[in-house]
Amino acid sequence: MTITIDNVTAMFPISKENMPRISTQQQVPTYSSLLAFQDAIDENAMAIPSWQCPDLGHLALTMASTDDFTAANDDTPFVIPIQPTDPTLAFPTAIPPVDPAQDPAAPVDPTQVPAAPATPAVPLDHFTVLERQRLYVAQRDAFYTYKVTEKALRSLILNSVDDQYINYLKDPKTKYSKVAPRTILAALWKSYGRVEVSDLSANDKRMKVQWNPPTPISNLWKQLSDGRKFALAGNETISTTQLTRFAYDNIAATGLFNSDLAKWRRQKIQNWTAFRQFFNIASQDREKNTTTQENGYHSANSVKQVVQEEIAAMLDNFQVPEPEPVRQPLAPITESANAAITLADITTLITTLMANQNNKGNGNIVPSNESNHASQGTNSAGKGITYCYTHGITQNLQHNSKTCARKCEGHKDNATLHNKMGGSTNTMQARKPRN
Repeated sequence: MTITIDNVTAMFPISKENMPRISTQQQVPTYSSLLAFQDAIDENAMAIPSWQCPDLGHLALTMASTDDFTAANDDTPFVIPIQPTDPTLAFPTAIPPVDPAQDPAAPVDPTQVPAAPATPAVPLDHFTVLERQRLYVAQRDAFYTYKVTEKALRSLILNSVDDQYINYLKDPKTKYSKVAPRTILAALWKSYGRVEVSDLSANDKRMKVQWNPPTPISNLWKQLSDGRKFALAGNETISTTQLTRFAYDNIAATGLFNSDLAKWRRQKIQNWTAFRQFFNIASQDREKNTTTQENGYHSANSVKQVVQEEIAAMLDNFQVPEPEPVRQPLAPITESANAAITLADITTLITTLMANQNNKGNGNIVPSNESNHASQGTNSAGKGITYCYTHGITQNLQHNSKTCARKCEGHKDNATLHNKMGGSTNTMQARKPRN
């Protein structure tokens, strides 16, 4: 197979367009930008296979220190492939001996005893020839893969950093073509990879950025882990005990895991690993429960909508007989040819629809609860209303801050009509039946 740069770049998990920037026109290289780029280019380098390092691929091309690579490769250094010679020249089927006595060009030393006659060369067998040819092809492919990968990785670096920060490495004639990727990266790390005190302060703030569901809790673990690595690069050690405390405070601030936090405080084993495992499960349970509540909310509203539509359709057929002459009482409403309905019919319809929905056995109907569904006040029309921190004022007495199934980030369960706690000021309008 012909090894081309397109073949190599196609195996990169991170494309050229998605590589992090080392610098911009407004921002010089920093520890953070170099770390993000180094992680990305290392991943690309490892994606290109190498018979020397099946697990690490061509990582040796991007690691600034050869010692670091050797340690990562189980104390085995990376040997740079060399271009093999033509197999017909390097591995002939027979190696003829050289007899100085028969070579007129060979110098003659009269003090030396004449050489014994040379032993005839033994022809190589067929299998040895095939094996040497196979080895030649393997060495050739390894060499070209190395060179093409080196070129592709160098291109990623040059595309991500402004020339002003590395142009002292550029040759007037050959430019960067003979500068190894690891050489460019080592130069950048040496000049710009230092962590300053101000960087550590900014890192503290990043580690404490508030996490909010439904964002996966794994984002919080990564946020803290990245911050710990950053601090270590600045010679500041953050213990796992501190990480646990940071995470505890962050989760507590959401107001969504109070019972889980209480359970955690009673755990016998309390360390960073146990904390993550405990709240991974707690977060998964909450996501499942939230989904169930949302399904119930939508299901209840779906029933309401169906009832309203059925009532509207029946009211379309409802007919009132023509009144008698003025001052005469109206005749009582009776069933007509158009199947006029009565209040009892409507009540029966509603009861049937609600019973059918409950018989599905999915538990989606929100159960009535006097404390959760009590009116918190009345509107201008004298109808009962409640309040939801996320959605605002509503006539649906089953919907309030505690029972809401679609809570926004920062939702407060204790918000009420008379103490909105900074929540929504919207007024949800009841759906009107069709005329």
